[in-house]
Order: sequence, then structure tokens, then C-alpha cells
Amino acid sequence: MTADEPPPPRHGRPREDGAPRHGRPREESAAPRGRPRKEEAVRRGRPREDEAVRRGRPRKDEATLTERVVLDAGLRLMAADGLDAVTMRRLAAELGVRAASLYRYVRNKDELLDALADELFADLDLTRYVRDDWRAALTAMAGALRRHLLARRDSARLIAGRFTTGPNGLRNIEALLAVLRAAGLPDRDAAFTAYAWVTALFGFVAAEQNRLSAEVAAGTAPREYLDGLAGRLRAMPPERYPNVVALAGDLTAPDLAARFDFAMDRFLAGIAVLVPADPPVDHGVIGAENALRGR
Repeated sequence: MTADEPPPPRHGRPREDGAPRHGRPREESAAPRGRPRKEEAVRRGRPREDEAVRRGRPRKDEATLTERVVLDAGLRLMAADGLDAVTMRRLAAELGVRAASLYRYVRNKDELLDALADELFADLDLTRYVRDDWRAALTAMAGALRRHLLARRDSARLIAGRFTTGPNGLRNIEALLAVLRAAGLPDRDAAFTAYAWVTALFGFVAAEQNRLSAEVAAGTAPREYLDGLAGRLRAMPPERYPNVVALAGDLTAPDLAARFDFAMDRFLAGIAVLVPADPPVDHGVIGAENALRGR
């Protein structure tokens, strides 16, 4: 090596194209150095605005959430689109928040449905029907409960089979049990009768709220469908279905209210068998009327 020759590179011979030893420069490397571009900042770790929200304080719309707001939105969703539409994701979309924010108030969908089931009873107070005449009390309670459920889409489906400890549901169960025990039913009979009574009532209303068939779901009016069904039943082979053919008219009659009254009357007749000839003077009726109404 002569004095006029440059020293060789420390790590070996230079590349023929003269590129830096750590690779070719990217095209954008010619950009002036300084503050990185926006996408570069995100790539290097600076969070975007939505990332910052997820990592820190809730968005403004989430800050206004309360249990009352969540439950009201759940009931609106069920009324508009039915019980099957009530999911955590759909509810979050209804409220304009992230699904994760709902878990401050309910742990999962089942807990949400429990809360909604109790909330359905918020404006139904069966204690107003508690009275000494157990037949009149149960008749009035059954009618009020049926009307209440029919006015709320899929409510019977939601409530059927659920036994929660919300204040609204417990208030109404307490009223029902007070009437049955005051009639003189032993404790076990009163508990079993209450279960059978509400189960039958919820099942009846669930059937009322359900679509009769695929034809009705597709748009056929229920009355039109039932008229056609009666004709089809009458046309069945009588040697195979003699009773169906004979009762086709009664099977398809549209008198659901009469059918409900018939079912409840049969329940009252069954309960009467359990009522002793000399029931106690007071077994919780007066206490229920006063305590449950907050007196």
C-alpha cells in the first residue's frame, strides 16, 4: 500500500456498488431528518389517539355509563329485535361503547339476562292484589302478570326458568307466597304450588308470544293461518285421527283469553284441594300488604 492509497475498510473489501456496509439506503431516507412522520411515530411506539384511550381513561360516552343506562338499553334492544338479539356486542353497539366497558356492570351475558329479567318486573307490583280471598287474589295476579308479559316482547322466554334474587322479582314472589300460606297451605305445598303456577303462566304467555308457524313468520296473519289450519285438520283421515278431525274447530279457535282463564280456573280447583277447611286467620297476608308496600 502506497502513501497515496486509502486504507482498506476495517471489516473487509467495499461492495462494488459502493453501498453502505449495512445495506442500501431506503428511498425515504433522503427525507430531512428531525421529527418523524405520523406513521413513523406510531410505528416507533407513540400511541394513536384511540390507542391512548384504550390504555387509559374511558371515552366520554363510556364515562356516562351506569347500570341504569345499561339495563334500559338492554330492554330497548329486546323490544326492538327480540331476546336473541341481546348480546354483549349488540348492547355495546346500541350504547356506542366498547363491549369491554359493559363488564363493569355485568360479568357475562347470563348475568345481563338475570338483571333484565328482574328489571322487567320493576313496574309490576303484585302486592296490590294481596287479599284475604285467595281465589280472587290469585285470579287478579294471574291476569295482571299475563297482561304485563304480553306487552313486552319475548318477556316470558326471558323469565321462564330463571330464579334470581333481584328486588322486583322477590317482591312479587313474596306476595304470591303470602296468599298461598294465608289460604292455609303447608309450607311445602305453598312453595310447590307457587312454582307450578308461575311455570304454567309463563309457558302459556311464551306460547302466545311465539309465532304459530313458518307461514306466520313469513307474513301470514295468525287468524288466516288458523282458518286454513282448521280446514286441513278436518280433511285428515278420520280413521287415523278421529279426535283431531272432530275437534278441529275448537283446537284452532282464536280465544286465547278464554283458554287462559280455563287454565287458571283448573289451577284454582287444584289448589282448593290443598286448602284446609279452617285456614289460619292470618298467615302473612296483612304482613305482606304492609311490609311490601313500605308501610
